[in-house]
Amino acid sequence: MGFLDEHGGVFVESFELEKVLRSRSLFDYFSFYEAISELVSLGVLSPVRNSGFNGRNPPLYNKYRKRKPGLSAEDREFLDSLDPAIDTSRYRKKPDLLNRDRGFLELLDRFLKTSDRESLRVPSSINERSFEIFGDEKFLSSMDGHAFLQNVSISEDFLNVYHTPEPFFFSSNSAYSGRVFNVLVIENKDTFYTIKRCFFSNGWRLLGRDFSHLIYGEGKKIIKSFEFALEIGLTPDNCKVFYIGDLDPEGISIFESFRERFSDYDISPFVELYEELLNANFSRAPKLRRKQRVSDERVSRFLEDFPRDVSERIMELFDSERYLPQEGLNFEFFNRVTGNG
Repeated sequence: MGFLDEHGGVFVESFELEKVLRSRSLFDYFSFYEAISELVSLGVLSPVRNSGFNGRNPPLYNKYRKRKPGLSAEDREFLDSLDPAIDTSRYRKKPDLLNRDRGFLELLDRFLKTSDRESLRVPSSINERSFEIFGDEKFLSSMDGHAFLQNVSISEDFLNVYHTPEPFFFSSNSAYSGRVFNVLVIENKDTFYTIKRCFFSNGWRLLGRDFSHLIYGEGKKIIKSFEFALEIGLTPDNCKVFYIGDLDPEGISIFESFRERFSDYDISPFVELYEELLNANFSRAPKLRRKQRVSDERVSRFLEDFPRDVSERIMELFDSERYLPQEGLNFEFFNRVTGNG
C-alpha cells in the first residue's frame, strides 16, 4: 500500500486506490478489500461513513481519511531517552514536529547531560548561550528558536540568559547639575549632529531649556534601542525625555510607538521645537513622496501635547498630504537658539 504515501491530500477514494492497484498488478477485489480492512484496523485509514458504500461485495466505503502515522518504536525510545528537563509531550502528539526538531533536541539533550550544564549557573547573553548549546549564536533569538523553547517547555530563565540592548549614539553634558535629567531624542542624523555641534560650541541650552543628554534615535531603531538608557543611568524616575522628528505620519507613528514601548518614562514631543519647524517652513511644506499611514488614535494622542492653534496647523498639513522634515531647522537656526541665544 505504498501508493498511499504518494497520494496527496487528507482523503482518498476507494475507486482511486482500486485504479492504482489495477495499473500495477493483477487485481483481485477480495484481496483489495482485505488490504483496506487491515489498514483500517491498523489506524492508517478511517472510513468516512457519510460517503456511502461502493456497491461491491463485500462493500467498502467510497471515501477514507488518511490518518497521520504515529510515533515509531524508535522515535518513542529516542524521546524516552531525553533529559527530564525536556518536555516531549508535543512531539509524541506530532511526529512531524519531531522530525523537524530532532537535531535541536539532540544538541540540547547533550548539553544538559554533560558538565556543560553547570554553565547555567552563570548568566549569559542569549546569543552566547545559543552558540554554547546549538553552535548557532542567532538560533535562540530567532522565531524558530522561540518556537523550539515553547515545544520543549524550557524558559529563558531556565537557560539563565539576558538580552543585550542595542546601544544608541549619544552625547552628555558633564556640567549638567539639574535634579532631573532632560534628555533630547533626535530622529534623524543630520539634526542630531547639528544640535551636537551647537551644544558643544554654545552650551547645552535650547529654547530656554537645559539638557543633560542628546540621543540619536535613528528612526524606528529608538523603539528598541532606548533600553540602553538604563546602561547610562537614565531611569524612569530621574529623567524627562523630549523628542523631535519629522512632521509626517511616519514620524508620529515612530514617536507614539516609542512612547508606548517605554510608557514608564516621561516622554513628550518637544513642542516648542515643532512650533519653530512649523513657523519657519509651513508655507513651503512639500508633498508627501509616498503614501504614509498612521492611526487617527495616534495622531490625536500626539496632538494632545500641543496648543490648539498649533495642532490645527499640523492637521492642516496632514490633510493636504504635506510634511515637514526636521531638517527644515538648520545649523543657522540652532546656532542662534542654543546657549544663551
